[in-house]
Amino acid sequence: MDSPPLLVVKVCEPAASLPLSIARAQAYAAAGALVGWRLLPDVAEPSDAAQMAERAVVLIGADSSQILQWINAKWAVIADGIWSEDPAQITQVVDLSRRVAVPFLQGDELLHAPVLAGAITEASEIGPITSGEIRGVHPRDAVSDQELLGLHAPSLLMRALLCLNLLWPAPASTSTDWTLRKSGMAMSEGTRVEVRGSVPAIGGAPSAKIDVSISTHRGRSVIQDLQFSSTTGVVRAEVMPIPALEVNGSPVTLPEAAHSPAQLEMFGMIPMLQLMRRAVHERTQPLTSPSLLATALQILRA
Repeated sequence: MDSPPLLVVKVCEPAASLPLSIARAQAYAAAGALVGWRLLPDVAEPSDAAQMAERAVVLIGADSSQILQWINAKWAVIADGIWSEDPAQITQVVDLSRRVAVPFLQGDELLHAPVLAGAITEASEIGPITSGEIRGVHPRDAVSDQELLGLHAPSLLMRALLCLNLLWPAPASTSTDWTLRKSGMAMSEGTRVEVRGSVPAIGGAPSAKIDVSISTHRGRSVIQDLQFSSTTGVVRAEVMPIPALEVNGSPVTLPEAAHSPAQLEMFGMIPMLQLMRRAVHERTQPLTSPSLLATALQILRA
């Protein structure tokens, strides 16, 4: 029987003292164990396990130079969080992972959440999409205006770009095929940043509009939802705080979690680590979002 692949979960400085980083590390470790990874104690340097064939590391709070070091040592990498604000650095990391054939994933696990995958599947079946709306609302007292942009806007925009890639005929990775424009405003109840754009008609499909809204509010919950519309239907998904999916107002049953705690599956951590395990075994490049992160940062800076 083949031995299980090896997983290191590493919280880098200065994130090592943050309770959220510690909690995320624990969640990664729990999810990895549930889907067949063998957990290793913290490895100080990637060369410490240079002879291991199937191995991956989760880097929480790393910078691009640390990520490059692990990729160069032939470790598959899950990079958790916004690890660079320079699109050129992000592109450099993505290019290296492809050149040395090392699987690499951006640790925005909601990209792999069943509710998001279900929404994309349902939206692909209601005919040509004419509009899409993606919204994120965060407690005002939990984040500053700058943190709102730095932490939440990129991940929400990545989801919008992923949906553009999968649902519209124009690829979202090239600015020549679509346009997005950013506007920001401060309001009495909070801060809002809106990104609006359009995808031109291609191959007889109607032109489509995309609207991404990131804002703060005085409530206590993080709210993230999305909606896709065509001339014949509407798909709506509540991503947070409680995942839910509906088509034309009727609820769609999401797959029941096969593992406990269910949140590891609901918010995509288990699907992501299953995907990475297959990629490590097959030496393939999984669907990855770092290139979308670079594009999102370029849009936010425009």
